Amino acid sequence: MLFLLRTAKVCLWEKYCSFRGRANRKEFWGFVLLWFLLFVATAVLFEVLTDGGLETWLALYGLQCLMFLPMIGVAVRRFHDMGHSGWWLWLNLIPFVGGVVFWVWLCFPGTVGPNRYDTDTKIHWKTAGVVCVTTFFTLVGLFAGFLVTQISWRPVEVTEECFFLTQPRTAKGDVDYFMALWEQNAEAFRHPEQNGFLELGELPEIPDDAEEQKAWAREHDAFLDQLKRAAKERYFMPEITRPEGSILEISLEGWETCRTLGRMLSERAEAAVESGDVDRAVDDALTLLRMGRHLGKGPVCVCSLVGIALEGMGNHVTRKILDSGKATDAQLARLEREWETLPVRQTFLQALHGEKLLCYGALSELFSRPNCWGRIAETEPEHAESTEKVARMVLRFVDEKVARRRFGEFWKPLEAVSAEPNPARRADLLAAFDTHTKQEMARTERAFCWIFVSLQARSEMVGAYAAGFLLPAATQLHTAFQMADAQTRLTRLALSVERFRLQTGSYPDTLDALETPDPFDAFTGQNTLTYRHNPQTQAAWEAKYPPADDPFLLPPWRPYLLYSFGPNRTDDGGIPSPRFGSGEGDFF
Repeated sequence: MLFLLRTAKVCLWEKYCSFRGRANRKEFWGFVLLWFLLFVATAVLFEVLTDGGLETWLALYGLQCLMFLPMIGVAVRRFHDMGHSGWWLWLNLIPFVGGVVFWVWLCFPGTVGPNRYDTDTKIHWKTAGVVCVTTFFTLVGLFAGFLVTQISWRPVEVTEECFFLTQPRTAKGDVDYFMALWEQNAEAFRHPEQNGFLELGELPEIPDDAEEQKAWAREHDAFLDQLKRAAKERYFMPEITRPEGSILEISLEGWETCRTLGRMLSERAEAAVESGDVDRAVDDALTLLRMGRHLGKGPVCVCSLVGIALEGMGNHVTRKILDSGKATDAQLARLEREWETLPVRQTFLQALHGEKLLCYGALSELFSRPNCWGRIAETEPEHAESTEKVARMVLRFVDEKVARRRFGEFWKPLEAVSAEPNPARRADLLAAFDTHTKQEMARTERAFCWIFVSLQARSEMVGAYAAGFLLPAATQLHTAFQMADAQTRLTRLALSVERFRLQTGSYPDTLDALETPDPFDAFTGQNTLTYRHNPQTQAAWEAKYPPADDPFLLPPWRPYLLYSFGPNRTDDGGIPSPRFGSGEGDFF
């Protein structure tokens, strides 16, 4: 103990920042031992007193600031004792090897007798004083930041500015966003007799394997017919549930099941087209379209995507019916007539509103139940426990109101952009919003160094990172809405073109000959859906464009081309995109 006290006196007072003179092995390793013991004692003491909070990290950081310069000084003097320059300290910058060589080298004894570093034995009071003052103010700054954190904390007020909603409330008085999410579609459950999905009763178990699903569909043909009747009701909405013990998840099993059933219905309709049973194929196509429109009105963006997928299946079946040439004008007229009675598709803004409720609910969970951060890290289970511990430590010293306001600063411009009525202009604004979001995240990262001393910086960082994690991929979702709109309009135009052929015996030269709505293209925001009559025979077409290995490079022969300009908003002559999602080529 006396040895450690003497070492502390020499290294922390007499030679606090002295880089001259010599230090033998006893002095050097004694200081290393002192540093280690102080580090362990500080960590254990603050872990017990503060339950492992931010105070422990602040205390260890302050200790490192206090011991850093003495450690450098005693290491330099140790090199001097061996007759070497203190610049050998830079060995530590060599990865892996440098540190090993450094510590092994300092184990060697010093030179016997005097050497060139013996001349300076003075205590450098001026240098030590400067370092002591600097260290003092460093520790005062850290303590002040910690003190401000404690004093600045205030109970969070429930206001629309930060919470987006003030009602409904849970029993604890918190805003219940998940209940608000349920309320979005509550009418479908308040009138269960009008909800076709509830009429289906308990859904049968559907196998996962594709081949087994086909066999299941053949055995449950009557159930698929029941699905057709259920989709005609005023509502067709599965109930959302929150699994027991869940933190952030909302169960959407009903939507996943409906997508699987939709795929089976689509396969049955295609088989009906091949066998000539066009009436059944028309009924199944309309069922898929109705299911898509109903389910797309679900509470979150995933529901919209499921609805778009089912609509796409219905459009695909309709095109199969048109390509087969087996449908009569009366059958197509019924399909066209009933298309007018389909439920209205949910808008992009409405889809985002439900997602907003989910995100604000998740943010509430982050503050009220920090163990949900461990759930976030479930993809890497080895990090789940450490993530939860860090989250508890950070959230303990965060102003929830500031974090919520920062979170809302990301949502508000997204809502403003989503309200733009023109889809092409909206797509441009969403691209600008993505750029703005990246800039704001970069600004937050640049302020990271202030989180230890600034309550504002910590709170804004939590709000920004929560927004980065929870915000939906709005640009991709909007592109899906554009594709769904373009696909539906193209299918309806194709339906009108085929009816024109059945009635007149030839295809129209232009769309002006049809009694159809304006050919509005959701990608350009203008009437640019393009129709081109192809007068060439199939043989002439294939002679000009021989079949390629990649069917996407050139379209096969068709009596006409009907396409949208696609995401690039350019007329590429009807050549489709070589890669899905590439933004190149036209959209059929």
